[in-house]
Amino acid sequence: MLPTDVTCAGYKTGDGQVPGLVLSSSQDVRGVIHVTVCNLDPNKNAKFVCTLAGKTPSSVSDRVLTHKAINAHNTFESPEVIKPVVLRELKVDGHSIKGLIPAKSVVVLAVQ
Repeated sequence: MLPTDVTCAGYKTGDGQVPGLVLSSSQDVRGVIHVTVCNLDPNKNAKFVCTLAGKTPSSVSDRVLTHKAINAHNTFESPEVIKPVVLRELKVDGHSIKGLIPAKSVVVLAVQ
């Protein structure tokens, strides 16, 4: 695991509030940094800017898991209702990775 610091808007639900984005990051033995981002807001895409301390990214690849229906799910009869697909919304911009994280999604980035 790598240390992370997140600044984001909250998502209000009932009487409470949770962070709009939750993320974790790690680095594999090849030096690729993996960032997993969860957008907890079921209604709004989230603006995303990720700066990696001490690293200038040269490329990013991504996959997203989401669906337009919040209660969508896979079953044995329909195993691919929700499946990971390439997002193509996140781009390297200088020292950062920028783009939008879809509502109610989990996005996995591989940063080189």
